[in-house]
Amino acid sequence: MSVHATEEKGRELKQGTQPATQTQEKPADVIRLEQEVSELIGCETTIDVEQGRVVIYYQRDVDVLEGVLERLGFKYCH
Repeated sequence: MSVHATEEKGRELKQGTQPATQTQEKPADVIRLEQEVSELIGCETTIDVEQGRVVIYYQRDVDVLEGVLERLGFKYCH
C-alpha cells in the first residue's frame, strides 16, 4: 500500500467513512516473491501482477545495473 493510500485510509477510519473503492493489497506470495528477488539481485524490486510487470530500482547507477544483469546471467562485454 502506498503512503498516500495509507494516509487516506487513516483519514477514512478517523472520520468513520468508507472508501469509494476498495484498494486491493498485494497477495502475500507476491510480496514474498518481491523480497526474494530483491535479495537475489541486490536491488529493490516490485511486481505488478495485473500489468505483468517487474520493476527493478537500480538507483540510476550503471555499475549497479551491470551487477544486476550479471546476477541474472547476462554477460556484458565493454
